[in-house]
Amino acid sequence: MIEPHRSESMPAWRTGTSVRRVLVPSPTSEAAMMKPIFISILMLLAACGLDNKQPTKPAAVDQDPLESALIVGSAESPDPVLARVMALEQSGVVKDVVVQESFPVQIRLRAPRRVIDELNRMPRTGQLR
Repeated sequence: MIEPHRSESMPAWRTGTSVRRVLVPSPTSEAAMMKPIFISILMLLAACGLDNKQPTKPAAVDQDPLESALIVGSAESPDPVLARVMALEQSGVVKDVVVQESFPVQIRLRAPRRVIDELNRMPRTGQLR
């Protein structure tokens, strides 16, 4: 129910009505309460970001240009050439590895020339001619 509007010229104690106060939090007190929470969240986010370590790459690999190559695997099981390529891919030395289903396996990749030479020098059995 809405009360009729009373004249502002007559004080409430003269009209016989009681004045009811409603406590409304001020915007400054809400901001003061939120400030420590906001700072805590920022500190937590900053702390989580500090421990995010990226794997390091060998310095020589960053300087060498990448070349495309076709590496023929070995007829051994498990294939040591394929295992070496997968290890190099995990460390970030070799990029864009595509393993073709053939026997022995053929691997297309991009890597620095020294890595391609290392893979080609690995001993193999059952090599394609």
